[in-house]
Amino acid sequence: MPVNLFQEMNIKKNITIHDLALALNITASTVSRALNDNPRISDATKKRVQEMAEKMGYQPNIAAANLRKGKGNNIGVIVPRINRSFFSTAIGSIEESARTLGYNVIIAQTHEKYINEVESVITMLNARVDGILISLSAETKNFEHLEQITKRRARLVFFDRICESLNASSVELNDYRVGKEVAAHFLEMGAKSFGFLGGPDYINVYKNRWKGFIDTLNSNNIANEKVLFNTHALTRQEGRNAGLKLMEKNCIPDAVFCVSDFAALGIYQLFRENGISIPDRAMVAGVANEPFAEFLTPGLTSVDQNSEAIGKAAVNLFFNETEGHDTKQIKKVIEPRLIIRGSTLKKHNSKL
Repeated sequence: MPVNLFQEMNIKKNITIHDLALALNITASTVSRALNDNPRISDATKKRVQEMAEKMGYQPNIAAANLRKGKGNNIGVIVPRINRSFFSTAIGSIEESARTLGYNVIIAQTHEKYINEVESVITMLNARVDGILISLSAETKNFEHLEQITKRRARLVFFDRICESLNASSVELNDYRVGKEVAAHFLEMGAKSFGFLGGPDYINVYKNRWKGFIDTLNSNNIANEKVLFNTHALTRQEGRNAGLKLMEKNCIPDAVFCVSDFAALGIYQLFRENGISIPDRAMVAGVANEPFAEFLTPGLTSVDQNSEAIGKAAVNLFFNETEGHDTKQIKKVIEPRLIIRGSTLKKHNSKL
């Protein structure tokens, strides 16, 4: 019967410093000092210990060493939802970057609930993580639980959704530019009236997307009253509900900017059911470049958030602070990319 992988990995006895000491006829403390290059140990003894360690296949217990130093080499990652493309990709990038630096990753999702976020922070601190990378839940307005992270001497790094009032490093998308580029594209395609489906304005990403959007319209002599709809809608059902209100008021705008691709999906489904043509009657754009965006008919214009770069940058900020390379608060901004598809390309304006 073949030996399975787990058995193969555990088939060799773990060699300890006591085994090395027995083989060399010296004390375990001498072996430990020699392996740690203690100046009290002669070069000849160090060489003997190192050669025997290599011969016997000795591997240091890094986890135990880190615990003695007050480190566990674990990073906590807290996100609103794992099933969103942005967060799943960011987590993948975080995990890959952390692994190369010798860290393990513990993941929790809040499902947009403040209480879940608090409980996740407590659990991770009790697990003695070295730091927490976090994107805030939609309900989070109180930050006392986050203050406990730094009080416990763990590192705190925000990514995507951040708290500007806490002294912590952060990585965020240039969300002002997100709104600006979408608005500029709508204008280029000839839109005269607009709708905006956003999120809570106390969350930086939604506030900044709205500001970039409305500032660009205003700078092109589009008055605020030409924005016929400005409401919160982040899920498919919320997008559908917002579309129903537009239809009930008979005020469907030329262009609708959804700060979530899922809200845009709800608009798509509703408009298709009611014979409202996209993009000829109403252009639609979203944010996140979810996998389904390119498979809709027409394809959904969306903003790619460069989530891999955000995840990698968050880990690097944590690592540099942990290793003492950077001690001051750092704010890193990642640039977005507008991916134009059929949902905003009116036939008479299309450049294709």
